[in-house]
Amino acid sequence: MSPRSEWLTDEQINRLREYRQGDVVSLPRQVWLAHGDLPTTAYSRDHAARGALSSVHEAAPDGQVILTQTCDLVPRAGRDRPFVALAPLVKLEEDEATLARRGRMPRYAHVPAFRDGSCFADLDRITTIETGLLLLQNRTPGLSNDAERASFARALARKFDRYAFPDDLHVSLSKWREHVISRYGRENSPEGALYRAAVDVLVSADPAWDADRIHVRVTVLFDPGFLPPTNPEAVPDVGDVEQVHGLPAAVLAEQICTGSAGAERGGLMCERLELLWSERCDCVGRIATVEFALVGTDDMTVDEYRRSVSFDLEFLTAA
Repeated sequence: MSPRSEWLTDEQINRLREYRQGDVVSLPRQVWLAHGDLPTTAYSRDHAARGALSSVHEAAPDGQVILTQTCDLVPRAGRDRPFVALAPLVKLEEDEATLARRGRMPRYAHVPAFRDGSCFADLDRITTIETGLLLLQNRTPGLSNDAERASFARALARKFDRYAFPDDLHVSLSKWREHVISRYGRENSPEGALYRAAVDVLVSADPAWDADRIHVRVTVLFDPGFLPPTNPEAVPDVGDVEQVHGLPAAVLAEQICTGSAGAERGGLMCERLELLWSERCDCVGRIATVEFALVGTDDMTVDEYRRSVSFDLEFLTAA
């Protein structure tokens, strides 16, 4: 036995060095605990023993993805690393896959090197196994380069660092969420193109999330120079105001995306689109108002950023 491990030989430890976070291993079944009297999935309802705590085994035909950090897979300095965290590899339909690749659905971490790029680690279904079992599985690299490895690590961090928004916000934004998802993956949708161009979506509360009445601001962030230039001191032409007021969201989004809005009407178009998005929200409970703001990253103050929280579409489960 190696002095570095009570259980593994030097040869086995050297083999472990080949494994990486994001690799796909051929372990064909996933295991979790359930109670037969209180099942919360269809699978445990059908397979958990009544009146007892049970281990439920479900097939993972595409394999499972290593979530444990690469540096934590190998024993070192006399310390064993006996456990490894895995998540099943799943294939998503294109609409969901597009959102998940962009980080809008933190349940899923993209594994781009596997198959056709539509496969993800399902982070809602994490299993722990012993390291020795890992060595008995076939291994397929799931990440090809440093950029993909960094993106995968960020996806794991994002999953477990999400803010606990009030339930009333979920309901208030649910119709807007459905609108985003219906257009996000459509190449011929101007609003979809605008959503895809956003680098982040932030939300803030005034005066605070625990207040009795909350005024919500949803800030959609874009790269510097993407939004049309505006002059806050300019007085808008009455004709421009009337014309922009009658434009639908698709036309506004197209002109913003293509840069054809112009400095004279660019600000009016952004304001009109912000209003149309706000009108898609049905405020309930403690949510008094929801307003949207299209902002360039170079125009957002540090104070505004610190008071805001990044959020995703997955948390806005339709009520």
